[in-house]
Amino acid sequence: MRFGLLLFAILIAPIAYADDFASKSLQQGNWFFEVWTGAGKGFTGSTSDTSLWLAGGRVGKLLTDQLELDMEFVPAFIVFQQETVYGASFTPILLKLNLKRNGRFVPYLEGGAGILITASQVPEESSRFNFTPQAGFGVQVFSNETRAVRIGARYLHISNGGIAHRNPGINSLQMLLGFEWF
Repeated sequence: MRFGLLLFAILIAPIAYADDFASKSLQQGNWFFEVWTGAGKGFTGSTSDTSLWLAGGRVGKLLTDQLELDMEFVPAFIVFQQETVYGASFTPILLKLNLKRNGRFVPYLEGGAGILITASQVPEESSRFNFTPQAGFGVQVFSNETRAVRIGARYLHISNGGIAHRNPGINSLQMLLGFEWF
């Protein structure tokens, strides 16, 4: 019986301790930094054969215990269409809502908009300057009070907003993996 209680205490103690990880990191006024990567594929219309790979960073501040205002920098934005195109993206406004603020696993929703500048036209015969509205969801998995892994999915729309003659746009679904420090 004692061995069973000892084993239970050893197994449950890390889980109970982990409950404090997110609540200590997700406090109003805290800042965080993240590096991340993601990949996706176009899924509609004439650009459904387009693929994307991105790598970048994110910095943000918790406005409340649950709402963050983030900025995202993507210096490696690669579009695989008939020709591979390199670019960079900046998202100055990205709002993230943490659906809970304690525990080891914190689900979230996010949405924002930014710009994309590429070396060649994206999509083809379109524009080198595009807008990037986006929305996503996922989970942050806290490993301690100051670090988490973010796993998510994001819908990203790439469009020149009608500033060029053609505007076919790219609708993509991306999978993301990030490492966060609070």
